[in-house]
Amino acid sequence: MTFAKPVSEFTTHTRGRAVAPPGRAARLLVLGLLASGLGGCAPTQMIALAAAPEPVVLYVDGERLDAVPATLELKATRDHTLFFQREGYQPQLIVVRTRERDGEPHLEPAHVEVRLKRIATSGPDITVEVDVGAGGDEPPER
Repeated sequence: MTFAKPVSEFTTHTRGRAVAPPGRAARLLVLGLLASGLGGCAPTQMIALAAAPEPVVLYVDGERLDAVPATLELKATRDHTLFFQREGYQPQLIVVRTRERDGEPHLEPAHVEVRLKRIATSGPDITVEVDVGAGGDEPPER
């Protein structure tokens, strides 16, 4: 009598070939790569960017870029936030959304152009006093 374990407990089938299952360390490495996005083959898309007035600080999904690149490669399988900021100007938040087009993920808008507006500031109250000097107490004539 032979007691054999099913083949699936010993091997993993990859494209018709049977290979040994990965060890614990290899599984953890693969899971870590997938979680970080390095191991996946998620489709990406180039997004054209323009921002003025320069210099503008750009935050892409919370990560700071000190300059705005002409194009930005983003994963097409999820939404992204683009936050444009410059001191003295009203910041702007743009959400690039994933949509399905012909069965494939696609980011919209594919071109982002931002023109930051200066924040209106009120000047300090100014008081002007004029000293008429030695000419007396009378104000000068006009």
